[in-house]
Order: sequence, then C-alpha cells, then structure tokens
Amino acid sequence: MPTLDKVSIEQRFSTDDRDVIALVEILVRSGSDAAKYLFLTLQRWVRDHGGASIRRRFDLDLTLSDRLVDYSDERGPEGTLYLILDPDSAAFALLNPTIELLGNVHPRLAATFFRHFTGSLNRWVRVYDYHDAEERVDMLREWHEGEENPEQCEVPDIEGCTPQCLKEQSLSLRGLKDLNQRMRNKKVRVLVSRVLELCSISRQAKRPEFTDDMGEQLMDSNPPLPCLLAAFSSGDAVVGCFDDEAETAMETTPQPNVIVPLKLSDPTGVRQGFRTLAAACETLAAASRLIDLMPGNDGGIIPLEGQS
Repeated sequence: MPTLDKVSIEQRFSTDDRDVIALVEILVRSGSDAAKYLFLTLQRWVRDHGGASIRRRFDLDLTLSDRLVDYSDERGPEGTLYLILDPDSAAFALLNPTIELLGNVHPRLAATFFRHFTGSLNRWVRVYDYHDAEERVDMLREWHEGEENPEQCEVPDIEGCTPQCLKEQSLSLRGLKDLNQRMRNKKVRVLVSRVLELCSISRQAKRPEFTDDMGEQLMDSNPPLPCLLAAFSSGDAVVGCFDDEAETAMETTPQPNVIVPLKLSDPTGVRQGFRTLAAACETLAAASRLIDLMPGNDGGIIPLEGQS
C-alpha cells in the first residue's frame, strides 16, 4: 500500500492531464474510506489479470481480510492479511462432445485433455469431476453397509456414465505437444493448443503452503466449495452427486479455495503474494477461454449486469 508520510505537500494547477484529474476526483469523492479505495484498486488489478474472461464463466469473490472465516474471533498473526478467492456458485463444463471429438483423432487424447484441463485448474481451485463423484459413492456404500439389505440401496452409477477412453493412459506434455504439431484437424489443434497454454499458465507460481495458523482458523471447516463442475452430460450421475453434496456443503463454513497470506512488514513478500494471485486469476481466465471453445458449452455464460 502507498504511504504519504514522506511526500511533500504542494499545490499544482494542470490543464492537460484530464484523465489524471478525473481519477483524483474519484478518489477525493471516496473521502477517507480507505476500504473503498482498496476495493477499487483490487477491482482494477483483477481486470488487468483476466477479469473479463473470468467473469464470463466463473462466479467468484476476491476479498482481503485479517481472518479466514467471516464473523470469527479467530484472526491471523498480527500484521497479516489474507487475499481469499472463493466461488459464489460453480461454473459448469460439459465434457462429452469434446471427449468424442478428441477420441476420433487419437485413442489417448481425450484422457490427456481431461487430465491437463482439470489438473491445471485443481492446482489453484477445486474442480468437481467424476473422481469426486466416485468418492461420494464409496461413502454412500459405507453408510449403507449397516442396513439390512445394503445391496438394494441405489447409488449413482458413476462407472456407467464415465467414457471408457478416460481410462487410457494419458500422454505427457511433451507427447501432447508432439502430437499437436502433427495434427490436421484444425478444431482439435486449437483445443490442444489452449489446454497446453492453460498448463503453462497454471505453473507460473506455486500455491501458498497451508500454515498452522490457517489450520487453527479452519479446523472446523468443510472442504472448499467447487469452482467448476466438470460433468459428461447435463443430467448425469456426476451432476447428481454434486447436487447431493451441495445440500450439506454449507452446514459448516467451507475452507477458501485460494489463500494468499500477506505480511505487511515484508514488501517483497506482498509483491510475491500478488504475483501468486495473478497466476491463479490468469489460470481461471485461460480455463474460461478454453471452455468457450469446447463444443456443447454455449451455455453456462454469466450475463453482464443489466443483461438477461
């Protein structure tokens, strides 16, 4: 944050810097509300790191706070603030049309695309996919074991809705790049290029470590809310498991998806924290642009304010 204690006080008259004057007027009208000024600054920062693309698909909140749980008395160490990124609702990606398209080109391409698409996002935020649904089914089966006829209890058929091609061993990034160079299908080549871009962006920074003080604040929390639901079709068993889990997800405050601690006494660390957040934001923006290109995903776009 800027400090003004060493700045000399001057009065200047300017006639040609109209944009600068307009900005000054906005800041003056905000009065002494430092929180409002900070909020406007964060908005501009997000806009410069893919905000428009993120908002197209992802419904997220970015907050700056001295605690990880709202209305909690448990705060972080003195002089520490947290940048917190969390969803208001989950974005949606339909996979089957893309899987079918890629499967017609190479038998291992669909599994490779899925792994790198969800894996790159999972480096930063939670993606709910068929793996999560399988864990849900396993838990339901454990619950039913104590009943008289557990075999008669119905559970979602995740195995039945999962394409078999996803069981194939995926290609390495090098193998995917080599395959893409030989690709003749332009539409598939663009999809693969964009998922390679997503992988590269997601690795630009390392996710901050989960510290002991974070654990103390979140010891009674639920798992993070999903930022993306990756399903094969709009009403498949993965969606069913997601909806089932959503009913209890907010019974206890969930953990944030992204936590970037800022120690205010360490300017270098603060700058690094914002570089870390930039990697997370640009990963989400790249994922949003990729979903736009995936066939069958014309829906799921969040309208701008004032539009319907």
